[in-house]
Amino acid sequence: MNELIVNDDIIYLNDDKTLIFPVIHNSTIIAGELRKSILKYRPDIIVVELSPADQEYILKAIKKLPQISVLEENFGKNKNYTIIHPAEPLFEAIRTGIELNSEIIFADFPLEKPPLDTDDSTFQSLISNKINLNLFWKTAIGILQNKNHTIEEDKIREETIGGIFYSSCMNDKKVMLVCGISHIIGIVKNFKKNDISFKNTIFTGERTLKFLHSDSFGEILEPSAFLIQCYEEMRQNNDFDFENSFFKLFKEVEKKYKEEIKEAVKLPNKNLFFKFAYKLSLQNNSLIPSSLDMLLAARSCVDDDFSFHWYNVAANYKWLPPENSGAIRLKPEDFGNRSISFRFRTKINSKKRYVFRPITHSKRKDLDKWKEQWDENKDGLCSYQPEDIFLESYSNKIRKKVLNLAESKYQLTTPFVGSLLDGLDLRETLKNFHTRRLYVKDTPKIGGDVDAVIFIFTEEEEDEEGIFSYQMTWWGENDQESDMSFYSTPPGIDVIGKGISKCEYGGFLLFYPRYSLTDIWNDYDYEGMKKNEVLIMAGIDHSITGNIVLISAKPPTHYVKSWARRSGKKLIFIPIGSLSPSKIRRLKTFHILEGHSTRKIADKYIDNPNNWDNTDL
Repeated sequence: MNELIVNDDIIYLNDDKTLIFPVIHNSTIIAGELRKSILKYRPDIIVVELSPADQEYILKAIKKLPQISVLEENFGKNKNYTIIHPAEPLFEAIRTGIELNSEIIFADFPLEKPPLDTDDSTFQSLISNKINLNLFWKTAIGILQNKNHTIEEDKIREETIGGIFYSSCMNDKKVMLVCGISHIIGIVKNFKKNDISFKNTIFTGERTLKFLHSDSFGEILEPSAFLIQCYEEMRQNNDFDFENSFFKLFKEVEKKYKEEIKEAVKLPNKNLFFKFAYKLSLQNNSLIPSSLDMLLAARSCVDDDFSFHWYNVAANYKWLPPENSGAIRLKPEDFGNRSISFRFRTKINSKKRYVFRPITHSKRKDLDKWKEQWDENKDGLCSYQPEDIFLESYSNKIRKKVLNLAESKYQLTTPFVGSLLDGLDLRETLKNFHTRRLYVKDTPKIGGDVDAVIFIFTEEEEDEEGIFSYQMTWWGENDQESDMSFYSTPPGIDVIGKGISKCEYGGFLLFYPRYSLTDIWNDYDYEGMKKNEVLIMAGIDHSITGNIVLISAKPPTHYVKSWARRSGKKLIFIPIGSLSPSKIRRLKTFHILEGHSTRKIADKYIDNPNNWDNTDL
């Protein structure tokens, strides 16, 4: 009678020379624990759950690690692909065994058709970053003892593996079996002398070994290429930690996101991201988030741009296949997996994303040349017209929205006497139905239109590094445009094309109609004020209608509100957080061109914001 003895980090079968280490496939945590166990017990022979037909090719692929290979097997009309990467426990067992000069025995039955995947999902919920192997194995064995086999091929494979494992233990050597945890009960039952009939079989199936193309990393690797790289980098010291690697991945994505969007991920979004990712994994019966869980959490808790960067950074891998190596490009469908459509609704047209990645998509020497030429031969600075149209359109929507909100704020409901005023108030009438009286709405007009709209993105006290040092007043080029005063990052710092500089607003004041705004930055009345206060005070002083809209993160100070009240003006405050983050982010970014002639080529470098769905705020 074969007896399993579960120890802290290994399982004994009958005696201390017969070892078993059951694994879950593609688990970096299990791979790390397996390597520790092999280095501790140093077995003379390692038996792995892999077909002898694949032995020659897998051993070649192991020598190429950490580069990722694919073993392609042809079964008539069907093909089977095996991804060989450093974080798969079976391949880690072979790799570590070779380093210790252990004998490696491939012990699976060579099937004549692609093997059906044994379901490991039952045991995923037992894997955590700080795994207790003893508890993990005891729980898994308890589950398996009450479970019947449903796959006929598994019985044949377990008989074969059990027989080879038994034969390997006859030489009084320390032997370790590394197999999928789903097979452990079947293998133990067949730990006896079996007739291994395939030993003299000639394996005729066509097999080829290729590198995996880097374009496939993001779609098919699980765990992600980034986590596999973390595992490889920490492998020698046996200190792989999933949570630290997961957080490292987040920090890399956050860095890329901040470089492009010029905005950090807020702390509440960070906390929500990690909670949501782990809750998604629990829903999928796992304690460790999968690559898809992470991607969904990135989009749901931050935005599509963050998830776009997550996909790209997670697919990064240091050890790429050699050039012209004939690497194979695979998709999830090639593995018989259900394909999941995932669309990134990024804020920039995907065909023109190079606008915000000039370093990646333009030659460095070109960018340096354009930067040196910035101050040469310019015939006056001007704006990029599609951005002007976008800004004017958005500010008009703000004006209309504010008028509606301001009027509804002061709306009164009165009983009907002799006039319907502004219409029947149906809700109030129904509420007082028992009185048999009608109620009507009385909405007083706020008096005049909104002629000044002020956006404050970054206040002067928040600009510790002084990056928003550039100040300018632009006057409208036609009757459809407003006058504009703003402070921003200086032009010429981030040059993305010849005569084209990308900048970011710290704040701006739009005033309509044009030719109504003076050059406020050279006005002595505002000398000594903070830049954001200058915009607000100028809006109050220049307003004719008396209605000024202020959009910022913080409400106006008591001094500013007092000045507006004493001037007989109405300052309407809108929290910037109540508006669409994507629109605000795009509104902050603008471009300064060196002369009107540059407008002819600007659309090659700048996305047109008016192509967006501009129906909301």
